[in-house]
Amino acid sequence: MNRKNIFLIIISILIFVILAAAGFWFFVFNKEAIGQPIAILENSENQSTESSQEETSQTHKMVTDDFSVDLPAEWVQTQATSENLAIIAKSGEDIENTQAKEINFTSYIAISKDTFSGSNLSEYMQTVKDAMAQSISGVSFSRENSFVINGKDAYAMDAQMSQRGVNFKVLLVAIRGNENDIWFLSFNTTENKWDEYVGDFSSIAQSFIVKI
Repeated sequence: MNRKNIFLIIISILIFVILAAAGFWFFVFNKEAIGQPIAILENSENQSTESSQEETSQTHKMVTDDFSVDLPAEWVQTQATSENLAIIAKSGEDIENTQAKEINFTSYIAISKDTFSGSNLSEYMQTVKDAMAQSISGVSFSRENSFVINGKDAYAMDAQMSQRGVNFKVLLVAIRGNENDIWFLSFNTTENKWDEYVGDFSSIAQSFIVKI
């Protein structure tokens, strides 16, 4: 397990809260850019190293050299940070929480990659829990379970925390990749938006395919 990557994963869970508080939000995550995918369409003759998004009426497929994932139409890829391979944001989100508005928070999904040589994903996720507990005051966890996503072992859990006066809920999903790779997905939103988005979060996680 790469402890540096674990640290970066923890940062990624609420990176946009940190950036917004630092006045960096508009530069990294311009709301006018949301809805405009930064990727180009993939074709059979040119497998670009950049990610691509294949559109349908209600969903679009984000495709990279390493993975693909199906996204509802209103969830779109935006500029990633150095800690993540991809950031996917909720387009046109109506944030009702006053404190969340003040820090310009928008619900988002972060996709990261780590390495883990152990056989038990619950052990990996325990390390994530321990790191979060050390870094985020008052964080709690619930609904832990293991399952399979498209032939790959996976482990998921929910996390709840309060930052800058806002109650957040996060779905954390670790998916076994090729060899010792771990794909880590964090689905980040406010507590009052959780029930609205949890179905999308589950569908997106279940669509994640690791390329061989």
